[in-house]
Amino acid sequence: MIAKQEHYLTVLVQRLAVFDSLDEAGGDVSVFATVDWSGAQKRTRGVRRPNVNETLMFHIPVEEDVRRDQAKLAEFLNDELETKSELVINVWADTGKNTLENLGSAKLSLQ
Repeated sequence: MIAKQEHYLTVLVQRLAVFDSLDEAGGDVSVFATVDWSGAQKRTRGVRRPNVNETLMFHIPVEEDVRRDQAKLAEFLNDELETKSELVINVWADTGKNTLENLGSAKLSLQ
């Protein structure tokens, strides 16, 4: 649930286009993504089809005195996103064999 007066970096994961490479694996493969930002990690639900359409939310803690001043708030949020400007995304396959297979990763800059 989103709290009023709180701030978040939101990441929309729409599609995991890796299923063509899994055709030879057979069986019941579930795929999910992990997104890392600023020391926190969020995970999508496992899917068996490419479409995910899931929003991951990373809380940005803001002190009360900064939250009350719009100029300070804008400066603080810009600084947060500038200094913590990298998202790391990993896509994983769960084949049900007690191991996860990393299907690929990417680093995205927020700048």
